[in-house]
Amino acid sequence: MEPAPEFLPGKFSKYEKMGETSGAVGAAVGSGRYVVTEKVHGANFCIIAAFAGDGVEVSFAKRTAVIGQAVDAEDFYSCRSTGLLRALEPMGEAVLRQLASEGGLYPEAAAVHIYGELFGGRYPHPDVPAVKGLEPVQIGVWYAPDLHFMAFDVAVERAGQRVYMDLDQARNVCCHGGLLFARPLLEGTLAECLDFGVEFETTVPEQLGYPSLPSASGAPRNLAEGVVIRPQKEPAKRLGAAAGRKESARGLFKVKIEAFSEKRYQNDNWKKGKAGGSGMAPSITDAEECRYEVLASITEARLAAVISKIGRVDPHNREACRELLAEFKEDVHESLEDQHAESLRSSEELQQELDRLSRELITRELVGQRSRVKLGKGSQAGC
Repeated sequence: MEPAPEFLPGKFSKYEKMGETSGAVGAAVGSGRYVVTEKVHGANFCIIAAFAGDGVEVSFAKRTAVIGQAVDAEDFYSCRSTGLLRALEPMGEAVLRQLASEGGLYPEAAAVHIYGELFGGRYPHPDVPAVKGLEPVQIGVWYAPDLHFMAFDVAVERAGQRVYMDLDQARNVCCHGGLLFARPLLEGTLAECLDFGVEFETTVPEQLGYPSLPSASGAPRNLAEGVVIRPQKEPAKRLGAAAGRKESARGLFKVKIEAFSEKRYQNDNWKKGKAGGSGMAPSITDAEECRYEVLASITEARLAAVISKIGRVDPHNREACRELLAEFKEDVHESLEDQHAESLRSSEELQQELDRLSRELITRELVGQRSRVKLGKGSQAGC
């Protein structure tokens, strides 16, 4: 539970950055049960339902901001024009009304944030017709030809209070309201969940009723992006101070397969070298260590994740490209450990290198052959 002096139920609150380790909260949960769910490769999305007068007002948000209501929202990855928002609107209202009903889990609930993932847009199966004019939210994992929303968390809001629901409770109320919700792949101790094999075929198409993609010799498998591991019950006390930059105060964290890792090292042995092992000289300085971490963070996977937060970027739109550049560099900053983030802030030379390499990556991805945006020869990105 989070006390908030200026808290207004229904006011958008973006989803907390997911940790990469269970950290202090995991230790506090101890022998408590954990759950593994598939991490969907899409765009963070949110349904906000709040009581307003005698009715319920439903709005929608991407990772960084509210995009509007079903009738007038920003067409974020075609969510409005495909009719998805109109379908989700009554479901969001149903979740709030169920929670706030007489005998409901939260009879004093004023609003809910239903967090999840927007995904789909392409499914390259010969027996599954494509949706004309629709582009995938993200590429690399194929789920469905049309657009979908899968919930994975629910925050309930009352006057001055905001609390996340236990996973089972959130799943039950969302499914009762008609929403798709992240399905558990394993329930057990933290150690058992950490042993879960992270490389597996995505389970989402089967949930939606689509056949598996045909397997052919040499064809890439339709692997899941990874998993999310989280406590089955919300921690009794949030350990925000102990959690730090890279850990969730709620104990949930993500584990991605290598293909979707947002950090890639050119030399995986450099940490061994720093400790005096093989691969690199042990005399590496703090500044050099910081540079390795920064360079490893400038990846296509990170750029794709940042774009998913703000929406597709027109490479001819200089303002949009500058916004993307700023968001990408900020994401790199946030990915660093405290000492490396401080080293980056204090090094003008490294900041310039980050800026240059980020611009090169963005230009290459927006204009290059791998981009989903097809441009004529001689076109230039505006960043």
